[in-house]
Amino acid sequence: MHRHLRSTGLSELASDTLSETLPVLDGTYTEEPEIERLMEMRTLIDRLNIRVNLLGHHISNTVPITGALPDDKTAILREFDKAIAEFPEEELKSYRSRIWHL
Repeated sequence: MHRHLRSTGLSELASDTLSETLPVLDGTYTEEPEIERLMEMRTLIDRLNIRVNLLGHHISNTVPITGALPDDKTAILREFDKAIAEFPEEELKSYRSRIWHL
């Protein structure tokens, strides 16, 4: 009797990881814009449907947040919306560039 091995997806995962790493290795990687980082964080928080405390008061965060989900979700999302609408990309980028240890 022959046993058929099912793919675990590890080779596909390794291939995806390698393809994502190549731009870093070959020097073509460019960082995402700060606004996009804020939008991604906003999307993550918006989609979280668990009880969790968020402690995002770190110097690297352009929008420092602290709150408990789901209770503070609306207020936190409002802060992200405000930052995305009001802060120009160059200002956010300038803030991050002044943090020498990142």
